[in-house]
Amino acid sequence: MIRAEVAEHYRIAEDVLIRYEEGSFTEETAPGRTEKSDQKLAKANKNEPYQYQQEDLDRLSRIVMLLDSGFTDEEVKEYMRLHQRSDGVAACRTLLNRKREQTLAEIHRQEKCLENIDFLRYKNEKQRS
Repeated sequence: MIRAEVAEHYRIAEDVLIRYEEGSFTEETAPGRTEKSDQKLAKANKNEPYQYQQEDLDRLSRIVMLLDSGFTDEEVKEYMRLHQRSDGVAACRTLLNRKREQTLAEIHRQEKCLENIDFLRYKNEKQRS
């Protein structure tokens, strides 16, 4: 499959696929490409678009889930690097736990904002009566 087919079939944003092809989420460019310049030439040429294999789709599934969970490109890259190592399970768990804690802290901050807004709304309604 080429990028447009993957984007449509799997509903993955094209910018994510471009960043994947350029190596934004891994230590290297997409499998089968040896250098980023080769990848850019292929994109510019349009005669040789990157062909996505099942291995790419499996990686992209994980990458999209990480991005949707609030991971930055650099955090995704670190996770994918660790995930490929045989001893990386514990390190991946640590990254996931850290992101979970950050997300919970943000939820709590947002809950506090809602409480403040609700309190102010209550005060406004009380003043009107």
